[in-house]
Amino acid sequence: MRKYQKISNWKYEILLFYILIVSVNSCAPVKYPNTGVQNAAEPVNTEEKTEPVSICGNDFCEQNESHILCPADCFPEDTEPTDPADGYKAVYLDFVYKGQKSGIYFVVNKDVHEELASLPRTLSYFARKKVEVSKKDFILPKLNNQLQARNLLPLVEQIKALTPDIHKQARIAVSLVQHIPYGLTDPGEAEADHVDRYPYGVIWSHMGVCSEKSDLLLFILRELGFGTATLVFKKENHRAVGIKCPDAYDIDDSGYCFVETSGPGIITDSLSSYSNVGTLTDFTVINISDGIELEGVEEEFEDKKKYYDLLEKAKINNGVLKDKIEYNLYISIVSKYDLK
Repeated sequence: MRKYQKISNWKYEILLFYILIVSVNSCAPVKYPNTGVQNAAEPVNTEEKTEPVSICGNDFCEQNESHILCPADCFPEDTEPTDPADGYKAVYLDFVYKGQKSGIYFVVNKDVHEELASLPRTLSYFARKKVEVSKKDFILPKLNNQLQARNLLPLVEQIKALTPDIHKQARIAVSLVQHIPYGLTDPGEAEADHVDRYPYGVIWSHMGVCSEKSDLLLFILRELGFGTATLVFKKENHRAVGIKCPDAYDIDDSGYCFVETSGPGIITDSLSSYSNVGTLTDFTVINISDGIELEGVEEEFEDKKKYYDLLEKAKINNGVLKDKIEYNLYISIVSKYDLK
């Protein structure tokens, strides 16, 4: 909403612009195709069922090198901090890396959260003519706030400590943000009173909608050194993250791979359906940071193709994947990315 106020006196005339965001982008959560399969047409092996492909959990970390079903890296779960000081709390942030479930604890401070939450969500300009304002003008102040940076950069360092491979760090960050529950209001908060959270506030609340969770992921990926953008789907009232990647895997020749933040998903998968709006259509790219490309995206790209091919086969066969190999492949992809 824009309000224009004209102020005059004998020396000058100024047109004062107030640009006010009145509500958060309360985008619809993604509905993953496998959820529909489970509800309406579960792919069932009509022969004797086999166990899903094993994944490397914490119990296997010590024998990871010899366990052929484990990924090359093992990320044991973090230990919960004991007795945080008054005003602090430890938030568990879980993630999945190639089927291995793990997580880290991150300690957040109530005073920092409340100070960031109290900051105005407005931009004021003094000018004689209309000022062009973009969504980026509202996003960058939330990413660049120095109080937040001092208190959120330790999370980036915790992610870096998990592995020296920057591309694995990026995938952990993606999954970590995806696994933060989708939600708009905190307990006891009326929807009309909600203001969009800063990235730090998403962790404090352990909740966020697509725009808020996208800002958190943008902050982390930018600090890790990746080229990033936010992808704005105006018609669907949705935002996602773009991470710089090879042209062969980007979305619509944008130079960025699509990353959903509402919930767990495969990098490059922009084909899912969203509650009340369906599939995504046209979008605008807003560059946030320059940086390196994400490597190894061909793996996610191929997994996405296999996943949708299997869904199509199940669809034309009343939701059943009769072939044992295809069924196990479907289960392995779902487990690999923790698709809900």
